[in-house]
Amino acid sequence: MIKSVQKTLKILEVLSRSQGNSVPLGKIAEKAGINKSTCAHLMETLENEGYAVKTANDGAEGLNFFKIYDPDIVLLDIMLPKKDGWQVCREIREISSKPI
Repeated sequence: MIKSVQKTLKILEVLSRSQGNSVPLGKIAEKAGINKSTCAHLMETLENEGYAVKTANDGAEGLNFFKIYDPDIVLLDIMLPKKDGWQVCREIREISSKPI
């Protein structure tokens, strides 16, 4: 579990650098639909690294959060209620090229 969180943080660092930025504090990472214990662990880890985190319980809510909070990156589960992750990804791609 810890290795997967470390890998996720490394991915965030790489994506941030690819956008021409260092890893700034206070950026928003959005994730939707990840199992609750994994979600809580990721949320705590990201918040400890200085990220502001928004979570959603389903794909429709995640898409609404994306539109409201304009996150820098989206951590998206494919198996979501209401709208699955593929649909959320397609809808985000229609309006944004931010990393998913």
